[in-house]
Amino acid sequence: MSTKSETKKNESEVATKQEDVMPAYLKDKEVLGMDEVRKYTKTPMFKVIQGTSKPDAQDNFGVGSIVANDTLLATAGKPLLVIPVYFWPSWQQRADDQDKQANHFIVEETMDANSEIARKSRSEKTRTEVYADNPNLKYKFCQSLNFAMLMVDGPLAGAVALVKFAMGAHKIGENINTSLKARGTSLFYNQIELTSNKTTNAQSQSWYQLNWQLSEESWTPEAMLEDVERIHREIAAEHAKVDTEFGAEE
Repeated sequence: MSTKSETKKNESEVATKQEDVMPAYLKDKEVLGMDEVRKYTKTPMFKVIQGTSKPDAQDNFGVGSIVANDTLLATAGKPLLVIPVYFWPSWQQRADDQDKQANHFIVEETMDANSEIARKSRSEKTRTEVYADNPNLKYKFCQSLNFAMLMVDGPLAGAVALVKFAMGAHKIGENINTSLKARGTSLFYNQIELTSNKTTNAQSQSWYQLNWQLSEESWTPEAMLEDVERIHREIAAEHAKVDTEFGAEE
């Protein structure tokens, strides 16, 4: 039996979903006043809650859960259906894992393949660099394989979030690209499932990372073709304007 608070919450969620559906009389209207707005928006990142995450995040979502925009999308091991609508590589300078003063573990990121960060990431000899003010800490330089993913189901269905595969997860991004290329169609005509699974390294250190597989219905539904094509074009246009990362900071 539902409580009054649960009933009220459910009614609120239904009302929100109804309000989010654009009425027919607006669909063919020219979009005005959004050029400046787009410059000051951030696309959310997929994040996996770790045992080292803030206690509030662990309590609210659970270790191993996939989260975006402070919203629980899937708990550990549960699939999240998405469509990759855009791909791009970037290069990162990362703070040392033990740097407690770092505001973000990504110190700097660029899409310029000829940048100093990209150059350093290509050679094993230059992939680490000692901090100038602390010889016990080292920066890391790496390539990141990035995807804009359209969420097909869940509480943020219809929204786009970003996922970045770097460092130990770089091979996962490579596997996605290799597998989808072999299917012989556009990136955004494929449906995949993201799951968060526990992994353990040779040093017995454990953490949760995103993995993927083709969904049972692996092709984008015909009803969504116009949407994925439009979203792909919009992101491509943004990339054409800038040479820095698209979307939110981690």
